[in-house]
Amino acid sequence: MGNADALTTACDLADATGGVVPAHVYRTWRVAHLPGILRPQSDAPEYGKAGFRAYDEELEALLADD
Repeated sequence: MGNADALTTACDLADATGGVVPAHVYRTWRVAHLPGILRPQSDAPEYGKAGFRAYDEELEALLADD
């Protein structure tokens, strides 16, 4: 099972009707949480911001392959 399959399975467990899909969960996280973490006034350390940027890039690439 690949990472994309694992994300799909997790979404299916959360909502068996198919209403929750990995791309939607990712976009929601990206819009709701990432800007607050990356803003200059954030308390997040720079290494943490870099980690979240890398995490965002990996998720975007993973979901683009789907």
